[in-house]
Amino acid sequence: MPVLIQSRTYTTVMKHSFVIRLSFKSLPVPDLAMNYVIALLPLITVLFIASFNPASADRHIPFDDQVAFGASIEEAIGHFRALELNLDDGNAGLAAVHATHPIAELYDLMKPTIAAADPALDQSFLTTLEDLKDRTGPDVSRAEAQIALDEARDLVEEVRHAVIDDRFSEDTNFQLLLMHSLLETSAAEYGEAVSDGMITEMAEFQDGSAFVWRSQVIFAEIRDDLSGDDAEYISHGYEELNEAYDDLSHPSEVNLITSGILSRINSITGDVEMTLLDYVAEINMLLMEAKSEYRAGNSDTALSLVTRAYLDNYEFLEAPLVDLGEPELMVEIEILMREELRNMIRDGASVSDVDAQIDLILEKMDTVAAIVPAFADRHIPFDDQVAFGASIEEAIGHFRALELNLDDGNAGLAAVHATHPIAELYDLMKPTIAAADPALDQSFLTTLEDLKDRTGPDVSRAEAQIALDEARDLVEEVRHAVIDDRFSEDTNFQLLLMHSLLETSAAEYGEAVSDGMITEMAEFQDGSAFVWRSQVIFAEIRDDLSGDDAEYISHGYEELNEAYDDLSHPSEVNLITSGILSRINSITGDVEMTLLDYVAEINMLLMEAKSEYRAGNSDTALSLVTRAYLDNYEFLEAPLVDLGEPELMVEIEILMREELRNMIRDGASVSDVDAQIDLILEKMDTVAVIVPEFGVITIMILTVAVIAVVIFGVRAGPSLVYRT
Repeated sequence: MPVLIQSRTYTTVMKHSFVIRLSFKSLPVPDLAMNYVIALLPLITVLFIASFNPASADRHIPFDDQVAFGASIEEAIGHFRALELNLDDGNAGLAAVHATHPIAELYDLMKPTIAAADPALDQSFLTTLEDLKDRTGPDVSRAEAQIALDEARDLVEEVRHAVIDDRFSEDTNFQLLLMHSLLETSAAEYGEAVSDGMITEMAEFQDGSAFVWRSQVIFAEIRDDLSGDDAEYISHGYEELNEAYDDLSHPSEVNLITSGILSRINSITGDVEMTLLDYVAEINMLLMEAKSEYRAGNSDTALSLVTRAYLDNYEFLEAPLVDLGEPELMVEIEILMREELRNMIRDGASVSDVDAQIDLILEKMDTVAAIVPAFADRHIPFDDQVAFGASIEEAIGHFRALELNLDDGNAGLAAVHATHPIAELYDLMKPTIAAADPALDQSFLTTLEDLKDRTGPDVSRAEAQIALDEARDLVEEVRHAVIDDRFSEDTNFQLLLMHSLLETSAAEYGEAVSDGMITEMAEFQDGSAFVWRSQVIFAEIRDDLSGDDAEYISHGYEELNEAYDDLSHPSEVNLITSGILSRINSITGDVEMTLLDYVAEINMLLMEAKSEYRAGNSDTALSLVTRAYLDNYEFLEAPLVDLGEPELMVEIEILMREELRNMIRDGASVSDVDAQIDLILEKMDTVAVIVPEFGVITIMILTVAVIAVVIFGVRAGPSLVYRT
């Protein structure tokens, strides 16, 4: 492989060689000799310049590529660290993970460069990595495994010195760039590893942790070379980052802390942060280069380029694609590039097949390029935007119920809708609003707190309407501050809001109606208001649906409104609502939550609330507990009653909705909050044992309800039940 020269140097070489060629042409030299001299001029000039710039001759790869190679070295050291810790813990399975696949990928990335610098060293490095799993496996003593690890580390250092200019070991900026790469990758790994306060992918979590550790080792070596302010800022950032890892904080928090450190590093080095579109462009260029190299027979180089496209670039697009509602596209491209294309190159597939695979990936990347600019404008992940939007819609539903009660002169029920339910919704939304616009959050809180007084019995109907209209306007302002405006035009997003409203309405109706009587008027009005609001949304998007879907949902609403008017059995309302929900799911591609899914979601949210409260984030903890109740436990209440457990249902409701939320509001001790959450989790274990039986009971109830409805339908006309 020829020595690579930085582009600026090469341009200078060619410019000077051209001038020298013109000079030679003016001399009386035979034509053949002249041709040889001219042909050799670029090489002569390179050697001439190198004699005055020895460093350029020693450089194997350009500066940016040396940084990338150095980052791969550091990641390998991070994997060795994770491997070592797993060996200490006796976890052979995870130790094997860190000893094989990730390091193998890094080798694919580095091989062409190592082989060009020292083929024998490359072979030795490959053998060491291939043997590492066996030499650190469960049948090897801990002492022998340590010898193998130390040998691998020594060999990595030998590779580092064979490729990277030794001057960079003393270069602060170069070391900062290695830190930057490690931290950037660590955040991507953490985003894949942690969800809802739980580690879902342990190997990725350990990768992220190991890369943070390695970047801190580098920081400790160069700290004294930085200004006091820079050193202090980065040091404090690492403290926060380590705490976030310990607390299993939300990936967005880890990303925020990491971004702070990265920004400070960029301010020192003068670099500009890569955007998501920069990653797309880099992937495209690397894949095109890989195509050319494979055509030329350089399979090792092609494999390295594809691996770089994935490891150094695509990994940073994965979490954004998921948050933008494109998990299938994310996985599809990962399989096409990381697995299929790399295996094709390893197996020596035909040039035409490799070309076709790369073209397919490039086509998919065009789709990514159209999607990712929206990510920069996104305040919260897609699912959280849906949940927030549903809370907004429920608030509008409560305003509707408040308004109708004011019209009827029912001050008591008006006061109910003006206070408690809206207060709960605010608890749910507060952290998100405050993060988007603290002043708006304060204004929203004040408006909600004053709403009861401004719509009370001593206020004229006209004045109360002014207060209501102001609250509605503020809700819309909050919506636009948090939710991506594109979703106002997105049919699927609006369908998901309808789904949430209808699901909650059925739960409210189940609490409100018994034996053809309204036993809880406020809950009945809630259910009715949420059905009304979902119909308003449906009317706005109806023309965007297929004729069959629109007709099916419209007919469902007719039956649902009749069921409310007739105070039908909750099972019938649930049956009709389930039909509409199923059709919405068939359009959006979503899967219906089961009762055990709600139990699992409650448990995860409460565990996350515990971690947030320990960290001093009481608003976030309160939001999580409120979400556990409003968005999950409410859907377990009716099943628990139907299963003969009304006391357990009420007990958990009081423990979670009232006592725990009040403890958090009042600033109770961490130990008391922990104990309360542990008690609720214990009760939820009982619920988890009970609720699977609900399926059998539901079938029996629904069978009776359907028979009754069919009999009624024979007497009264068209059936009130439609096919699901």
